[in-house]
Amino acid sequence: MVAERFSGADLMHGPIALVEKAFPVFVFAPPGATWPNTRAIVASLAQLAARVLVITDRSNPAAAAIGGDTVVIPAEVAERSSLPCEFLTPIPYIVPAQLFTAHLARSKGLNPDQPRTLTKVTRTV
Repeated sequence: MVAERFSGADLMHGPIALVEKAFPVFVFAPPGATWPNTRAIVASLAQLAARVLVITDRSNPAAAAIGGDTVVIPAEVAERSSLPCEFLTPIPYIVPAQLFTAHLARSKGLNPDQPRTLTKVTRTV
């Protein structure tokens, strides 16, 4: 199984052509400047009948209400700081995706801590 990450702009300029009915897509939907474009991308994916999992937080109720499968992380990334903190959103947002991949590996009988055909490149002496 291969997974690729794309920004919304990158997805819409090519890889969206791969999306078909039931194609799995994780969409990270934080509040802020990127939300309007993210909402449009989710709408485009819905038209293609993709299987979309929206990952958002409590400070973006519009994303939670978009319909379909949604994971609402128990954080309010936009409201916890007076600083513009959109650059911090990958930290709590990636956790559900990491948990998903760990559970997927286990369900396939794979050990995520010992991937096949990978070896350590450097040696500690």
